[in-house]
Order: sequence, then C-alpha cells, then structure tokens
Amino acid sequence: MPLYDVKCPACGQEQVDVWAGMSEVVICACGSPTERIWRTRAIIGDEWPGGGGRWIENLDHSPVWCENKRALAHEMDKRGLRHPDRYVPGDKHLSNWGTGMDPYTLAAATSLVSRGTTDAEPAVVCETLQTYQGPPR
Repeated sequence: MPLYDVKCPACGQEQVDVWAGMSEVVICACGSPTERIWRTRAIIGDEWPGGGGRWIENLDHSPVWCENKRALAHEMDKRGLRHPDRYVPGDKHLSNWGTGMDPYTLAAATSLVSRGTTDAEPAVVCETLQTYQGPPR
C-alpha cells in the first residue's frame, strides 16, 4: 500500500505518511473522512548524495564502481549480500553498538584478540574494548 498525507476538512487536522489503499477512505480522529493532500517533497532517489558514482571497497577482492544505489543493490544481489539492518530499540535480534558491548560480544572479541596480534598486547586491546562507549555524540 502507498503512503499518503491526508487532511480532515471538518477539523483541519493533518496526518503524514498514512498507509492506505488507493480506494480506501481514511477516517480522522473526529470521525470525518479525510482528503488526500498532494505535496511535492524532496524524494530520496537512486543517486548518491552529491551525485556521481562511488568505488565500493568491501564487496569483492577489488573495488567495484557503482554509478548509483540501484547499481550497488544489483552488485550486492550478485554476491548474495544484503544491506545491514539498523538497530531499533527493543529489537531482540540486533545489538546497539553505540551503547557499548554486551558480555557475549566482549568475550568473543577478547577471544579473537587473544589469538595473536602484532600491533598491541591482547590485554591492552581487551581493556580498550571493555571501556568502549560507542561513537562520540
């Protein structure tokens, strides 16, 4: 179903992005039928912000040139990849990395780090992971 903006002619209340079928009448909170409002909006299109294409570095062994978002989606489909899911508060399947790590993720990271590193001692990296509070706000 498409999204519409509607306005009640009786009370003047507007609702934005209402899911409704083409022939479905949306009823206002006051009980009156609403009318659809046709607005021109800035539409997030297929183009990258700023225009032009981009080199995508993490799709394959070598960078891949994508002219727009649709081309990126096509390249991802060819490789069996999908866009990452974004965290929504209350989602039991995703973690919010901006609030620190849960004990399971910290233990997994500690295990990976302790397998061997040349840049830093595992204890230093583990201590850094334990105090990580997410990106600056």
